[in-house]
Amino acid sequence: MSPSALVAAPVLTAAVLLAACTGGGSSPPSSSTPTSVTTTVPSTTTTVAPVTDALRTLSTAVATRDVEALASAETVTRPGSPASDYLKYQSAVLSVIGDQPSGRVEPAGPGSFRVCDVSGSTTTCRVLSDPGFGPDGLLEDFAIDGISVDGRVTSDGPEVATSDVRMQAVAALQTVPAGDLVVVVAVRNLRGTAILVNAFAAVYRSPTGDRVEVRSTAGDDRVDPGGETRMLVVVPNSPVGGILEVPGTSAEFDEPFLVRVPVAPSP
Repeated sequence: MSPSALVAAPVLTAAVLLAACTGGGSSPPSSSTPTSVTTTVPSTTTTVAPVTDALRTLSTAVATRDVEALASAETVTRPGSPASDYLKYQSAVLSVIGDQPSGRVEPAGPGSFRVCDVSGSTTTCRVLSDPGFGPDGLLEDFAIDGISVDGRVTSDGPEVATSDVRMQAVAALQTVPAGDLVVVVAVRNLRGTAILVNAFAAVYRSPTGDRVEVRSTAGDDRVDPGGETRMLVVVPNSPVGGILEVPGTSAEFDEPFLVRVPVAPSP
C-alpha cells in the first residue's frame, strides 16, 4: 500500500461492520442449519423455516465475522432481497478490512436478536428485528434498531470502465444510526502499467443532487498491470442510489482518469 492511501481500519471497523456492531467480544452461540417445521394438510406437505430461525441464522452469521458463515446464511434469504444484499455487504467489508473478532448474539424479545461487540470496556449492540418474508418463505427484509434495511443496502452494481480501468460497487449500505454510506468498490486494471486509485479524493453525487466528499477509505490504492483490488469508502450522511466519482492516475502520474461508479444494482 502506498503512503497516499488513507487507511483507518480500527475506525472503520467501528463505523462499518454490522452498521454498527463491530469489533471484539466473546464468541457467539454456535450456528447450525435452521431447523425446519413440516406442516401437513390434505394432499400437501410444505417445509418452511420457523420465523425466528431465519433471523437468528442471519444474526449469528453477522456476529461471527466469517465469510463462509455469511454465505451459508444466504440460503434463508430471497436472492436479490435487502436481506440477501445485507449479507453480501458484510462479506464485502470483510474482504477489505480482514478478519475481525466475533461478537455475540442474544435474544432481544419475540422474533428479535441483539448482536453485540465488546471492545475493552465498551459494548456496542444493535437489535435485529421485524423480519419480512416473501411468498416462498425466504427472508426478504429486517430492521436494525427499528429501521428497515430496505432502501438502505445494495449489491452487485454494474461494472463501468474508463481508460482500461474497471470498477464496480460490490456492495453498499447506509448505516444505522449514523446514516453514513459505506461502499466497497472492486477495481480491475486492464492496462499494461500500474495505476494509483485516489479513493480518498472521491466525490459522491447523491440521488438528491448533493455533492459529498469521502470521509475515509481503506484498502490498497496501487493496482499492478492486470491486477485487481477492493477498496472501501465512507461517505457522510448519504443514501444509496447515487454515483461515486473515483479519480486515479498512472503510477507515473502522467495519465489521470475518473471512473463514475453507480452505487445501485445492475439493471
